[in-house]
Amino acid sequence: MPNHRCPFPHIRLLAVERLVELTGEGYFEVARNTKQPFVVATALQRVTVLGTHFNVQAYADQAHTSTTLLEGSVQVSGKAGRSLLAPGEQCRLNGQTGGMQKLQVDTEEVVAWKNGYFYFQRNLSGRRTATAGPLVQCGS
Repeated sequence: MPNHRCPFPHIRLLAVERLVELTGEGYFEVARNTKQPFVVATALQRVTVLGTHFNVQAYADQAHTSTTLLEGSVQVSGKAGRSLLAPGEQCRLNGQTGGMQKLQVDTEEVVAWKNGYFYFQRNLSGRRTATAGPLVQCGS
């Protein structure tokens, strides 16, 4: 998978945070640990996790990066500032302008790829289109 990168170093007991650097797309279920926050860093954003389920899409060939919250709470930080997400919300960061936009989204559509499904919808011409993404495996 040439467009995906997800190094995850071994966590040291004295580490300040649990950090994952991501290029591509990843779905995370993170246990709450106030002493070692979980952070996902992409080229455009830094997502600080407060115990949650969320999806990050950060493909190098796309103009934006998005973080979608399914459960819990995350804070997304970018050039334009910070945004705290509630379940069902997505934060999109524009790679060219640095602008940040918060949207209500269908979370089942966003994580269909994780569950091995294609999500079909009709486009303006009435044709059905499918969206899906590959599974990103993290590990050292």
